[in-house]
Parts: sequence; C-alpha cells; structure tokens
Amino acid sequence: CAELPPVGSELDGVVANILAPVLRDHSCAIQDAVRVGGWIVLSGMRADQLDAVLAHYRACSVTTSETREGWSAVLLRKVADRAGQEI
Repeated sequence: CAELPPVGSELDGVVANILAPVLRDHSCAIQDAVRVGGWIVLSGMRADQLDAVLAHYRACSVTTSETREGWSAVLLRKVADRAGQEI
C-alpha cells in the first residue's frame, strides 16, 4: 500500500481497495489528499459495512455504488473540506 502524499497535494483521485476498518481509519488522509471536485473509489468492504464507512467521508457525495456477492464499491466526489464545509 503506497503512502498518500502530504496534505495539500490535491490529487485528482484515489483508489482504495482495502478492508472497511482501514478505509475508516484512513478516511481523513484519503479525503485530505484529494482536491475538491476530485474523486475517491472505495472498495473492499462488505455491503453491511458501507454506511459505516461512508459516515467517515463527510466531505464527499456518492456518485454511484455497486454491490456484488456481498462486497461493495463506491465512487465518491469530494464536494467540501473534510469538516463538511463546502468550498
């Protein structure tokens, strides 16, 4: 797993295909690495974990999601800073 660039690097997007606890624990770093308007793909969580993971991504809106065989993936668009304030 590559380390995310320092805060403020403003990437266009991040793909994170890792388990739900890691997606939750690193939600701040993932959101901070992406510019407003950028995208985040989260994958590797069970369908019953999706809502709990998304609760940590308040700076994002769900563009689309898909569940197959009990596993979910979601495409997010960053719409605000991590505190949820639109920029």
